[in-house]
Amino acid sequence: MSSCKHGAAMNALCMECSKEGTINGHVVSITKNGGVLLGAPGAVTSPEEQKAPKASKNDQAKIDLSLIPYIAQVAEAKAFQVGEKKYGRYNYCKGHKASQLIAAAQRHLLAWFQGEENDPVDGQPHLGSVRACMAMLLRQQELGTMIDDRFKPGDEK
Repeated sequence: MSSCKHGAAMNALCMECSKEGTINGHVVSITKNGGVLLGAPGAVTSPEEQKAPKASKNDQAKIDLSLIPYIAQVAEAKAFQVGEKKYGRYNYCKGHKASQLIAAAQRHLLAWFQGEENDPVDGQPHLGSVRACMAMLLRQQELGTMIDDRFKPGDEK
């Protein structure tokens, strides 16, 4: 594992390096609220460069998909790949009963909750399958192909 000259692991904050203006070879800038900004390794930022106008991007109102953890995206994608091999890439878009997807998600969630990490049939992580079931449900709702068999008041009669 790489470390700074003071022994801190890469991607770790070394207080000595930050006093010197770098963290593991990255130029350090301290923000007004005390946060740390890292530049490219070995980058030199002059006062002129710091004052230079920055490119603007007006995307504050857009959804920040970077908030979704990478591991969750990968686990969900793996589940979709298993489904693609079994049924075809977009077969799920044709629609299912909502209860089928809810039941499948519940089975995977309960299996995981009982200590089983992966589905013994295909080796897929159960939590990825739960996410895939919910994604299919959302997509079918969006497309109007979901068969809505949810309970509604009066159905019990």
